Amino acid sequence: MPHASSHPSPVSERAFTLVELLVVTACIGLLCSLLFPALKSTREKARQIQCINNLKNIGIAALEYARENDEWLPHSSLPYNPYTNTNRHWKGALASYLGLKSTAFTVVEHGVFHCPSQTLPTCGEPTYGDNGFYGGYGWNWYNLGYINTDTYVRLNAINNPSQTIMAGDTSDWHLTTYPYRVFNLYYNQSEALSLRHNTGGNYLWVDGHVSWLSAQDAFANSSKYFLK
Repeated sequence: MPHASSHPSPVSERAFTLVELLVVTACIGLLCSLLFPALKSTREKARQIQCINNLKNIGIAALEYARENDEWLPHSSLPYNPYTNTNRHWKGALASYLGLKSTAFTVVEHGVFHCPSQTLPTCGEPTYGDNGFYGGYGWNWYNLGYINTDTYVRLNAINNPSQTIMAGDTSDWHLTTYPYRVFNLYYNQSEALSLRHNTGGNYLWVDGHVSWLSAQDAFANSSKYFLK
């Protein structure tokens, strides 16, 4: 009787050919190209939601400030003014209402006053903000108070609180020529409106609600949104 072979029967095995490896690599690359934009969009959406929450909290603080100051709103002041002086910037005025223990530049340009989609390290002018860093939110300085006392505004003097912008995302367009403008809201040019969130910006309105506006809409309706 013949003895059974002690060697296993051969199994059909073969390595991937170069062509097959290239096809697999191409498929992986295609999947990545499809997934990465979606992941990027998801991350930006999360940052936009955080920005909205920041502005809502700022709105609560601003309204509380007005209630405690005979309806007077804070005002913009200057990006290089110490936030602790008598003519203090709106961020310094609201700091304590937001649980911040300091009104220093190194504090109020971060945290709740920092849009998470503002990733630039400096406005280009080290005497502004926190050694040049800016959080990316600005005040409607032209109509809700600047540096002169005759421009300060009372909350009850605003005719359409739900249609008047108080603060919001600033534009990064001014950096090369007017770095101070990233600390306030400007609307005289379409480029002056924020493009930070999907070609638009988040805005806090005087009644406390927050919404997104495209730069095109904000510019086209600037006399409606920015004028009290």
